[in-house]
Amino acid sequence: MIPWRFKLTSNKYPKTFIPLETPDDGYPVFIPSIAVMISYADENGRASITPIVSWTVAARYPFTVTIGLCNGDYSENYFPRHSWKTISRTKEFVLNFPHAGLCEAVSITGDVSASDPNVDKFALAGLTPGPSKTIQSPIIQECPINLECKVTEIVQAGSHDIFIASVSAIQSDPVLHRDIQDDIMTLDLLRPDPDTGRMEEKRLVWKTLPEFKNLA
Repeated sequence: MIPWRFKLTSNKYPKTFIPLETPDDGYPVFIPSIAVMISYADENGRASITPIVSWTVAARYPFTVTIGLCNGDYSENYFPRHSWKTISRTKEFVLNFPHAGLCEAVSITGDVSASDPNVDKFALAGLTPGPSKTIQSPIIQECPINLECKVTEIVQAGSHDIFIASVSAIQSDPVLHRDIQDDIMTLDLLRPDPDTGRMEEKRLVWKTLPEFKNLA
């Protein structure tokens, strides 16, 4: 018997066990996540982008993030990423936060592979590389927040290598105001209109918790 230190009650919320393996390589259950775009450059200065959801903030002091990139041939959908090969050598990348208006660009950068030397993901997705302050990898200018990262350690975790990286610089659209209320985070920014170039005030909104809604 396990010496439980808390009182087990009746099954107030009935649960079901879900198989860990799926026929389509997808996650076994819906995992809420935030997509980011990783930009990087090889030793010759060729820049590219890979969209991922396998990332997190790992520590505050020093400000540290992690990203996961596939390291081998596991299935049709899981194979060695060009970004994994390049970042393993250069030990740097930029973690860019896109917004909903860049959904198509995120999809485009994930649909093609930079392993093809003729593929320019920035051009295909209509995105603009910009200079970083502390590393050679470019930022994505259309993304409102960009974290410049230097890899400090690489840990193999099954199909993915986990890149632990220290944030060496942060670029952002000019911040006018930020606020956190309950599970909603808002960031008021000043950014150019993509059509006119005129500077406008925009609000980024994040929810940190999923929400139940009635189906009827």
